[in-house]
Amino acid sequence: MYNTLLFSRLGLIFLEENPLRQWQDLMAMRRWLDLTSDNGEIMPDGTFTHHRMIYSGYGFPAIGPISEVLYLTRGTPFFSEKMYAQARRALLAMSYYSNPYSPHMFSGRWRRCERFSWPMAEKLALLAQCTPQTDRESAARYLAFARLYGKDTPQARAFRDAGITADPMQGAQALNYAISLIHRNGPLMAVVRGQRDGLFVNEAYANQGGNTMGRYVNYGQLQILGQTPEETGFVMDKGWDFNF
Repeated sequence: MYNTLLFSRLGLIFLEENPLRQWQDLMAMRRWLDLTSDNGEIMPDGTFTHHRMIYSGYGFPAIGPISEVLYLTRGTPFFSEKMYAQARRALLAMSYYSNPYSPHMFSGRWRRCERFSWPMAEKLALLAQCTPQTDRESAARYLAFARLYGKDTPQARAFRDAGITADPMQGAQALNYAISLIHRNGPLMAVVRGQRDGLFVNEAYANQGGNTMGRYVNYGQLQILGQTPEETGFVMDKGWDFNF
């Protein structure tokens, strides 16, 4: 819904010519965001779920429209405080478990390791500006990715002028709802995923051409990621090099 219909909903509201109806529809959209903020897709630790598992293949595309709508409605009665709190948790978690590629065990049926791209990182800057006082944690994380991608934007300079420095993104962080632990050390990231209730294996298309992803990719796995898929032993569209 977020990545497919949220902007469409907002666009239809702005096509409405009756100001009273526009107001009513914008308030209804805020109530919808409030209600869906705790419907079980975004967990308290920032785990973004789909099919009852952490799923960056759906979470990454969804968090973008959410962040942009929150930014557009900031400072108005149409701003969803509940969704802001959840989206902030999710975006901070996503950015921490991305180096800049996320672990394959979080990718569901997709063969690729999802990348926390520069457009994704820009959403950190949007959320950092949604509150009266700049959210320094989101801004620091944005600066970390600006450094990674070699970007010197006006917003990055504004954050640095405010005394905010890039998040070093080192150390360990647990995602309890994903049964996972992320440990970052220099340019490397290690992710351990345990087993939750039931055995959720993976989704796979019949035409993927064999066991490209290995078995049981969604639990009981350790993955060490460099900053490119090749450094990690994963080749796009071909799956794992099990000799790596």
